[in-house]
Amino acid sequence: MTESEWNAMRLRHDPHGEAAINAILNLTEGDDGARLHFLHEIDSVTDEGLQPIPADFPQVSQDFFEDTATPAWLYEFGDIEAARDLAIETFDEDVVAFVLALLCKSLPECYAGWRGAAVLAFTGKLGEPNYADPRVQDTLVRRVVETAVFVRNVNTRAFWEGENHRAIRTIRKVRLFHAGVRRMILRRNDPHTGKPWDIETMGYPINQQDTLGTLLAFSLLSIRGADQLGVTITPEQRRAILLHWALIGHHLGMEESILRAFLKDPDDLWEWVRRTQFGRSEQGAALTGALVSFMERHLFVVEHKAHLPVLLMRKLMDDDAADAVNLDKLGPAHETIFYKVIGWVLYTVHDLLLRIPRFGKVLLDFLGEEVMELTIEGWAHSRHPRITLSNELEEA
Repeated sequence: MTESEWNAMRLRHDPHGEAAINAILNLTEGDDGARLHFLHEIDSVTDEGLQPIPADFPQVSQDFFEDTATPAWLYEFGDIEAARDLAIETFDEDVVAFVLALLCKSLPECYAGWRGAAVLAFTGKLGEPNYADPRVQDTLVRRVVETAVFVRNVNTRAFWEGENHRAIRTIRKVRLFHAGVRRMILRRNDPHTGKPWDIETMGYPINQQDTLGTLLAFSLLSIRGADQLGVTITPEQRRAILLHWALIGHHLGMEESILRAFLKDPDDLWEWVRRTQFGRSEQGAALTGALVSFMERHLFVVEHKAHLPVLLMRKLMDDDAADAVNLDKLGPAHETIFYKVIGWVLYTVHDLLLRIPRFGKVLLDFLGEEVMELTIEGWAHSRHPRITLSNELEEA
């Protein structure tokens, strides 16, 4: 890939996703009741009952959700269904490691990309809390819960079966959310700076390059993170995970040429992301700090595990990503020399223990047991975590 090809990706987004959301939002321009009705209907398309796509949707929006086909070209890279099954089986076998890798490597390394962090910081002011529970009264909690729902749905085999693929509906619902956020960002001034979005410098919000970075973070970086936590990922499993996420990328609106490059050499593409996107930003540091605080308060609720978020980030993140999000400034381990020593001891001991065969997995499960409460619906009791558009895009 040439530098000009790479840079051009920032000026391309997802016209099909935009057409689907714009058909709903433009159709109801000035009619807040109708707008909210349609957005609530979108919210319901991934419910457990999996009702048919509402007949009152504009045709382009109906077609958008009903397109569940796997593109023929993807089979050039292998048996997609077999790869999906192996990828999900691999995820299930070591789910704690993959979730910890997502929270302590994939997400903060996304924040290390200063342009992407600007989009996330912008959307931090959007919408209202989705749940009444006091634990979910801030934007970051909603985002992490929505991410957990997304990862769970695409890694649940039953959700890929039957006529109405719940997994694909989830992916396309997120794609609509991205298109709606893009529309909102371009129509409004940044709530932090008061200035309009700078397309020349930043590219379009949630463009093809940003989406590729996210896809790599959720697939390649999760593999790397699980490996760093002592999980053995075979070449066959790695290939299956990448193929599975390539299909997810297709339904997220990524272009065929980019997905082909992703499957050909994902490590090279991540190097492009790292070299061209990583950089210090107030937004990236703030997002990482908020993620650490969230995990300390809502996930690692046992007091003696409060040090784990920063410890695991230090273990899993690449040095340049950790520098970009100012990781060294986070956590009580940097308040005094005493806490620096304690932090170093804890990091060293955990790192050594995680490397011991068999025992490492037991320790990993122990360290991450509270994390799993987030990834199941029981975490919110009867409130069933969902990805919602109605509160987020009502004014788009």
